[in-house]
Amino acid sequence: MEERVSRLEGEHSGMSSRLDDLRSDMNFRFNLLLGLQVAMLGVGVTLLGIGITILARLL
Repeated sequence: MEERVSRLEGEHSGMSSRLDDLRSDMNFRFNLLLGLQVAMLGVGVTLLGIGITILARLL
């Protein structure tokens, strides 16, 4: 009985460590995508500013 309990506890700790690994991986991917979106937003705003500047000089 004690052997079975210790085996189940070992399986549980293995599953929780795998869950933590998965959670940290998902968190990393989310942060990476968020950073990429912010960078693309910055590029878009810069290009919009350049376009407005060129338009203002032409008019």
